[in-house]
Amino acid sequence: MLSKIQSLGCRGVSGYAVSVECHVSNGLPGFDIVGLPDTAVKEARERVRSAIKTNGMKFPVSRLTVNLAPADTRKAGTLYDLPVLLGILCATGEIRQPPATAAFFGEVSLAGEIRPVTGALTMALAAEQLGLRELFVPAGNAAEAAFAEGVTVYPVENISQLVHHLRGDKPIAPTEEIEVTTFGQYTVKNGKRFIVYREYEGMPNPKQGRTTILKVEDGCVTMLRGDGDSTRLILEHGKRHLCRYDTGFGAMTVGVYTHEMKNELGDNGGRLAVRYTLDVNSALASVNEILVTVREAGSGTKQQTEETENNGKA
Repeated sequence: MLSKIQSLGCRGVSGYAVSVECHVSNGLPGFDIVGLPDTAVKEARERVRSAIKTNGMKFPVSRLTVNLAPADTRKAGTLYDLPVLLGILCATGEIRQPPATAAFFGEVSLAGEIRPVTGALTMALAAEQLGLRELFVPAGNAAEAAFAEGVTVYPVENISQLVHHLRGDKPIAPTEEIEVTTFGQYTVKNGKRFIVYREYEGMPNPKQGRTTILKVEDGCVTMLRGDGDSTRLILEHGKRHLCRYDTGFGAMTVGVYTHEMKNELGDNGGRLAVRYTLDVNSALASVNEILVTVREAGSGTKQQTEETENNGKA
């Protein structure tokens, strides 16, 4: 049987469509991935095989051929693990073929967990331009991918969860609001307020977390995300700024216009609310709202920061 799963790829700071075609046929058992895969893509064979078996599904003892189209473009990374796995499940009848308007990417662990990959925003914006409607991504990439307005982003934590969704047993709720509670530092210096905290502190790989710095002034908030200040957004009430956003494959420039700002921060913490839009090449990408609450963490000197980021649609 033949199946085709939609996915995406990155070329520099641009995304493009990738079709993952899987064919299961009679013959000597084998598993080949073609379409200019690098070593990480080829190693998907072992990750996918183990994930299927450990989740109680049968891995076919047949001839498997997976083609990543366009076949003349180099494919790199672990993001194709998920569409390759789904292609096998479709070709063997474990699940039905997903709609052509849905795309998938993510790394798969041997146990079937879905791990984050780089370039999520780039691929999400490409999905919007390609007319895709649904995007299934690792839960750790959902907040980044949700900046693309025209697609519905579904955060996937593991293979079992996704299979139940595709079978219609237990739908996955799409990403709309992201809330992070973490410890950080809150300081006041020369009339400016600084909030520093680490996102995704509970993730097993510390490198998957991001340091966020908010510099709060009257009518303006500067947001730095990522070690080395790889992302820098200037949120100034009533104004539009061109800002740097790092995708993991390279930086891109986005327009940021701040519609509303409410600063209720005092010497001991408080609340900050900002509503802003992002645009790429002057085309609206998303409408976003950030709510940050800073309060004392017990009797210690650290502050507890709660950030709620709502990625809505225009």
